[in-house]
Amino acid sequence: MLLEGVLRRDDPAEPSLLVIDLPQSGTHYPPEFDAVAPLRALQGNVSLHVDALYADATEVGASVLTAIFANSVIEPNRAEDDIDESLLGAPWPGGARPGPKVRLGIGLIPAFGRGRTPIYDRKLTIAEVQARIERYHRPYHAELARMMDGAAARFGRAYHLNCHRMGPVGTPMSPDPGEVRADFCIGDRDGSSSAPDFRDRVASTLSRLGYTVAINRPFKGQEILRRHGDPGRGRHSLQIEINSRLYLEADGVTRSARFETVRGHLRDMVADALAFARGAAAG
Repeated sequence: MLLEGVLRRDDPAEPSLLVIDLPQSGTHYPPEFDAVAPLRALQGNVSLHVDALYADATEVGASVLTAIFANSVIEPNRAEDDIDESLLGAPWPGGARPGPKVRLGIGLIPAFGRGRTPIYDRKLTIAEVQARIERYHRPYHAELARMMDGAAARFGRAYHLNCHRMGPVGTPMSPDPGEVRADFCIGDRDGSSSAPDFRDRVASTLSRLGYTVAINRPFKGQEILRRHGDPGRGRHSLQIEINSRLYLEADGVTRSARFETVRGHLRDMVADALAFARGAAAG
C-alpha cells in the first residue's frame, strides 16, 4: 500500500505478528516545505538508508511501515503538541507542551538541521503546521496502530521494532554529548514499552552477531513507543538505533563496503525476533 508522499506499507504473504516501522528514512520534501537549509543539513535529521538495511524484512515474514516524507518536515516520533512556539507566527491553539527535544531544536517541527543549521528564515503559520499533522503525522500513527491492532487481534499479541540510526558520537543535540556510542542501542522506555524477554532476545541476537549493544542509553524511545507499546495489552515495542559507522562512510551519506554484511545481519535479527514472537504467541 502506498499513500503518495506519506507512507508505504509492505506485508508478507502470510499475516505477521512482527511489525517494523521506519519513521525517519523518508526523503520526500513537499514544495510547501519552503526551507532555506541545504539538503546536506536536512539529511542530518534523516535515518539515511535504514529502509534499505531492512529491505529483506518482509521476505522473512515481518510487516513494514515506512514514512515517505522527510522527518525535517514533521517528526513522527514526537507528540502533536511537542511544539516550539518560537517557530510560529502565533500561539499554538490549546497551548504547546514542549519537551526536551524542543530545547534541542528537534521537536515535532524541527528547527535545525545538521550543524545547528536553521531550517527556516520565516515564521510558520498555524494552518501549515496543522496541515502537516493532518497529512503526515496522523496517517502514519493511524496505520501503525492498525498494523499492531491487527496482529494482536489475530495472534493475541503484537511485536514491534521501531528502527532508526544514530551517529557514532553524541552531539550537543543529544543526551550524551561527546560519548562514543555502542553499535546498537535498544530502547524500551525503561521497561514500559515491552516485556524484558523480547528486549533481551534482540540484544542477545545482535551480540551473537558480533555487535556491542547498549540498553536505554543514550536513547530510550520517544512518542512511537509511548503510543504503541503496551505490554499489558500484549503490544511489545522496542526502538533500535544502529550506529551509522557500521554501514556509512565518514561523510554520513555514502554506503560503505560493510553495508551488505550489516543488511544480512539485520535480516537474521528480524528472522530471530519473529521466531521469538511466534514462540511466545504459541506458548
